[in-house]
Amino acid sequence: MRIDIDEQLRSLDSLRKRMGAHKSNFEATVEDLGEIEKIGQLLEEGLDDIQLADVVANSGGLLEYKGYQVVLYIPDQDNMIENVLIDGSKGKKFHVMDCRTLQHMRAVGRGNRYSVRNGIGKTFPVHGRTQFGKILENQLAELVVCKNCLTELNFKGYKTHVKQRSIIFRDFDLEDFFTTYSSYFKHKPVGADTRRANEYTNNWKQVSTKFRSSRNWICDNCKVDLSAPNHKHLLHTHHINGQRSDNRDANFKALCKDCHSKEPYHERLYISHKDRLLINQLRRKQQKFHQKPKPGQQEDSVWLQAIKEADPAVHGLLERLKERRKAVPEVGADMMGREGEIIAEAELVWESKHIAVVLDIGKQEKIELEAMGWRIGTAKEMLDSL
Repeated sequence: MRIDIDEQLRSLDSLRKRMGAHKSNFEATVEDLGEIEKIGQLLEEGLDDIQLADVVANSGGLLEYKGYQVVLYIPDQDNMIENVLIDGSKGKKFHVMDCRTLQHMRAVGRGNRYSVRNGIGKTFPVHGRTQFGKILENQLAELVVCKNCLTELNFKGYKTHVKQRSIIFRDFDLEDFFTTYSSYFKHKPVGADTRRANEYTNNWKQVSTKFRSSRNWICDNCKVDLSAPNHKHLLHTHHINGQRSDNRDANFKALCKDCHSKEPYHERLYISHKDRLLINQLRRKQQKFHQKPKPGQQEDSVWLQAIKEADPAVHGLLERLKERRKAVPEVGADMMGREGEIIAEAELVWESKHIAVVLDIGKQEKIELEAMGWRIGTAKEMLDSL
């Protein structure tokens, strides 16, 4: 997106005159946004003629381009274009991970037909021929996600919950998907903005700060203490009834970012992996969240607690482990090196078996931990083994 600086300045000057404000000395300058920002802007609309070799699968099997989580799709819908414009499910599916379909396309040398994008919009630019041979360019179609991708990720329990598959597939949403796996990526999905500022009152910042202070900067759910000056940003004020203009204390809950993102209808609330790790570190240090199963405690309730605590990026794995009746893991652990220093953060741990699941880990750190008797794997590797 290009911004006309001169036009923006004229609009601001017009507004200044209506307000009767004095004109200040201000000079606009244009600076290079850098490669990352430029790529992000391009990805919102999509990049064409991308080779599959240019798109990598990260440790979670998710598709990545220049540090951005992306989807791949084929713009050329051939002679199906008329049907695709009416019903996107009739077209060629888009992909969110390096599933067996993409692997097959790569193997047979058909890896240069794709476009890549990072935007969260539901429509994709497509083209093709009608049944009478007429070429239709620059059309928009609501394509649907590849079912192999959902199966291999077990997204929302797609592989596990057979009776719910049609609903999970029907309700698939790119912003929800991107946010679920946000811990794997450095950059927020282009266009994703779940905290819509215009829905809050003008004094929201002051109201929120006052309420969180009244709760002593402690999460009402997991009880993690975020009162340290450099931790306060990790605590949010949650509107219980969902109405962002209803600022009664009775409508508020103080929730850490992690708990807030797991509230109903808050699946699109973006939270970085760095923040999730920090919150879990504080929970473990303060011993206010994770509870080991008590004798006789229902296994289902233990699994529900584990899923509640875990990063959404490993929910698909947890659902699969539960289905296979595996032991419930401990959620979150500091992996210590030989000198007693923290060298990695595990998402799931079976301490008695010396097994840990990570989202990603450095080569040297993995070698050191394995030399100490640990079996270290990614969530994708464990899903594949199941």
